[in-house]
Amino acid sequence: MGDSASAEQRAASLWPPALVGFAVALALRVGLIAKFGGNFSFDGFQRWAGRDHLLVQAWLPVTQGVITGVAALGGGVVAARVAMAVIAAGAVACGVVVAGRLGGRVAAWAFLVPACYGPFVVWGSALYQEGTFLLVLFGGLALALSGRWLLADLAIGLLGLVRYEGWPCVLLYVAWRRDPRVLVALWGIGAWLAIRYGLTLGGYHASPADFDDWEGMGQRTTLGSWAEDAARLFRSAFNSGAVSYVVAAIVGVATSWRRPGVLLLAAVGLAQMAAVSGWLAGLEVATYRMLVVPAIVAGLLGAVGAAAAWARFPDWLRPGLVLVGGVLVGVGLVDGWRLTRSEVWRIRDERQLHTMIVARPDCTWIVTPRTGLGTRARHDGCEVLQGLGAARHGDGFWCATWGPVPAGGGEACVAEAAWEGEQYEITYHGSSLSGVAPAPGAPAMVP
Repeated sequence: MGDSASAEQRAASLWPPALVGFAVALALRVGLIAKFGGNFSFDGFQRWAGRDHLLVQAWLPVTQGVITGVAALGGGVVAARVAMAVIAAGAVACGVVVAGRLGGRVAAWAFLVPACYGPFVVWGSALYQEGTFLLVLFGGLALALSGRWLLADLAIGLLGLVRYEGWPCVLLYVAWRRDPRVLVALWGIGAWLAIRYGLTLGGYHASPADFDDWEGMGQRTTLGSWAEDAARLFRSAFNSGAVSYVVAAIVGVATSWRRPGVLLLAAVGLAQMAAVSGWLAGLEVATYRMLVVPAIVAGLLGAVGAAAAWARFPDWLRPGLVLVGGVLVGVGLVDGWRLTRSEVWRIRDERQLHTMIVARPDCTWIVTPRTGLGTRARHDGCEVLQGLGAARHGDGFWCATWGPVPAGGGEACVAEAAWEGEQYEITYHGSSLSGVAPAPGAPAMVP
């Protein structure tokens, strides 16, 4: 009875930091959405353009299910981003609980530091799967560490439908449990194999762009190019504070490896780092987004390490530990602002064009887009336009490089937008042109 009461008290003591973590994480992400709004980055554009479909590209369906649900309820891009922010905030709350279970109340509060990690703040408010992945992972581990094994097994199994990088996590969890009943955790992987290959269902493609990161990788990537990208990624990890989380994680593992779940989390972190090394080869570029999952897993173990250091430090050294945490929070907040602003700035021309398309729905818009965008220079401005609002190719505008477009003529308003190297030049045809406001420097010509 005493042990049960003690466990309940420990669990109750984690509610305050979990609620604070949820509130802080949500406030940071909603703040970025309120300031910058809209959608960004090409996976996000594809996900929103495919909002009527549960299967998009070859991606796993859980995150897309959230976006599809928001769209079905009448929500737009901003509503979808808020939903993803709520999910990321839930991941933080679950991470606080896991940290508390592994390292006590100090570790729970310490996890609020990596919760402010800049790339996580950015990509946890975008239409991407990092927040979903971390919510399912930390939620499942929180259930497991509280002894709710069946719920934990089912939750961890959901990783098989969130992200391919989650499959090694499921297998590591199964090995860690060492119980035949844990095989139920393979349900997500089994379901996807049955859907994707048993039923041979393909994903919706919102554009002709090839999103297969692995195609031709052997011809595109060399050991030297991979090493250069890895060096760039390390510099980004150092500048963003991720290296500090890894150092703290090493302390956490060294001091607490006997506690159930610590070695499992360490193995999960190593598996995610291995996945990133393959990702580097596939994309041929180092991005801050690659750091999110490894850094947050390391940050959770680092919170355990910080708690161990707190217990061992004399009182006069503890303020230094708080100062380090404060510096990492500050770096994260600055990074989050900078990275979001950079992502929005990159598509400023398409955002301006999108505003013009929305302002003149009576016109047939024919767009010759900017090309050579995104990873491997394989994307174009039409993909951006589809990801910014309701318009899609054939419904709101036509992309001239994607296939046949209407010829136009007569009394109709036809607007041609063509990328001319520095901006979109807009040319209007027809007689229904009252109120047309061309982009700066763009001629409005009526033949």
